[in-house]
Amino acid sequence: MKGILSWWRCLGVIGIWAISINNALSTLSENSVTFWCVSPEERVFETQSPPSHPLHSWNLSLLQGEVKAFQVILRSRREINNVSPEISLPPSSSLKIKWNPVGYQRVREKGKIKGYPDILLPPHPFTLYPYRNLPIWFTVKSEENAIPGRYQMEIRFRDEKSILATIKLKVEIIPYQLLKDLPVIIQGNIWWDHLRKWLKEQGMESKLIPLAKEYLKNMVEHECNAIPLPFPPGTEEKAEFRKFVFKELGIKRFRFPGGMVNSGAGFGEWRGEPILKLPCEPTDIWIRGWHPASQFVPPLNPPVKWVIDWGICLPVGQLPPESLEGSWLEYKVRIKREGKYWLWIQGSHRAEEEIWVDGKRIGVIPKGKKGFSRLNLPFFLSTGEHRIRVVLSQLSPGWGDRIQRLFLTLRPDANPQVMYENRFLNPEFLKSYLNYLRETAKVIKEWGVLERCHLKIWDEPQPESYHLVRELYQYAKNALPEVKTEVTKIPAPELVGPIDIWVFAGGQNPSPKTLQACRARGEETWFYYNSLHGIKQPLYQMRLIGWLLWRFKLQGYHFWSNNYWVEDPWKSPASLGNFWFRGTFLYPDPETGMPLNSVRWEIFRMGMQDYRALVTLEKVMEKVKKERDFSKEKKKWLKKAQQTLEDAQRLFPDFKNIPSSAIPLEEIRERINKLLKEVASFKV
Repeated sequence: MKGILSWWRCLGVIGIWAISINNALSTLSENSVTFWCVSPEERVFETQSPPSHPLHSWNLSLLQGEVKAFQVILRSRREINNVSPEISLPPSSSLKIKWNPVGYQRVREKGKIKGYPDILLPPHPFTLYPYRNLPIWFTVKSEENAIPGRYQMEIRFRDEKSILATIKLKVEIIPYQLLKDLPVIIQGNIWWDHLRKWLKEQGMESKLIPLAKEYLKNMVEHECNAIPLPFPPGTEEKAEFRKFVFKELGIKRFRFPGGMVNSGAGFGEWRGEPILKLPCEPTDIWIRGWHPASQFVPPLNPPVKWVIDWGICLPVGQLPPESLEGSWLEYKVRIKREGKYWLWIQGSHRAEEEIWVDGKRIGVIPKGKKGFSRLNLPFFLSTGEHRIRVVLSQLSPGWGDRIQRLFLTLRPDANPQVMYENRFLNPEFLKSYLNYLRETAKVIKEWGVLERCHLKIWDEPQPESYHLVRELYQYAKNALPEVKTEVTKIPAPELVGPIDIWVFAGGQNPSPKTLQACRARGEETWFYYNSLHGIKQPLYQMRLIGWLLWRFKLQGYHFWSNNYWVEDPWKSPASLGNFWFRGTFLYPDPETGMPLNSVRWEIFRMGMQDYRALVTLEKVMEKVKKERDFSKEKKKWLKKAQQTLEDAQRLFPDFKNIPSSAIPLEEIRERINKLLKEVASFKV
């Protein structure tokens, strides 16, 4: 009997134990968090399934003074609030680790909205939502004086009650310092009017000046050492702000203010002065393309609207690829002398444009190259008011069919392209323009930074304007020989002479011979590669910029914008209308206005760190070659180093044939770090 009771009691204990275990497992199941590590270039979407073999640890190898990153993806079965990471840093490591939850930016795709991980949100405790991935971005920085060695640490994610996930992080600090002084120009670009507009909408306009400093500091932290306009409006004359820009931040280059005429010149004026009057007859009529009397875009979902940007009337919004007939702009014109008029339209002409006058279709301007195109036959207009309608047979997404100007004339031999260009060679304009350059140069010279200034006169000139552009640059060069001149164009023989800095598009793929000829003449070659910037592009492509700079021995890179906020980036999804955020690498913190980085901006910095590492290896090789004690070990090391650089060059045969992932970049970086670790023992 006692045995039976003992057995029964034992069963009861087992039963209670089993119930407790079951409850514990149930609780664990409810609270369980799936987590895994990924590279910074990997894009993990919100509902993406976890990998079958998740990584719960991450290894990094850093040179002294280097910054690298990785991501931890968290996914919970239930809502968990107030989650944050705890980082156990070794006290002697000289490492700094920052973390940011990654926000998903809305992207419009084929009429649907999809979230792309892009925004590094402030490091506040966050919420995990059921079956939703949340990337956490970790930035690891090794100080310049960091003690070399291997370090291990843990990153624990916890809520108010318990630890939810633990990541093991191993960091090796290589005993060699990353190149400190960047030998190339990286020109970022803050659009102060967009920042001011956003701040005004949030009631924070009074914060413009202190926030301007934060945005400029962000540029420098992300490798930018040049800003076209480093002064927000109203600060140019303030010595304190100039000291901050040129001494504290060390900005190396900026653009000559007000020097660009083809984009900066208004219709008939420049810097507010009515000196660019177009030469024309009294009966000639110029109409601004962005001043239609009425306009129409067929109802679409999502809607499309006409906006004015850079003095151009264009449709903005996500448009389907098919043609959309019936979209038009209508202009009101008053005729003082009747007769047969010729109509010219300045635009992009990506598709044919129907011309209607007073409700009657009179002809078509065919598809062709951008610029001025003429209707093939004249049409009669009586005195009085008339309406000219331009029907766009196809609306192209983004910039679309730009309508810049209309020109009506009774003269069959009038050429508005020539008339438009000749205004810049008007003696009255040249006198005023050159006087402005000289007087402004005096002021900049008093600031002590004239040698850092470069003058851009024309943006992306077309071949038909080369003669004019060259002449204008030559006038400016004669007036200010000490100021470098910049043009946004692939090197062209017709422009050689007064140009010091060529800024070409990477897609134009200049030949090595062309680039070498520029270097032989003492000219700088910069580039921009906007197609790599978009939010939908593979993330690793932003890293390629640094490699292309190194591979082709270029002197600079240009960002056309870092805060292109035509509309509030928190309210407007990325689309073709805003160029897929190709010019939006920074977001304004909704609460403070402070700059929030994008994942793409961080990966660009990684690519520039790669650039520094490549140049560091080249400089070390030169030192080793000059050593008197040229041992077998050094010869062997030099051979491996040379092979590494040659393999890196082979990754980029030209600007278009680029690696398809970050894997070969990482392999080269690993080899470089091993080589620099090895050479440290040579005491070079």
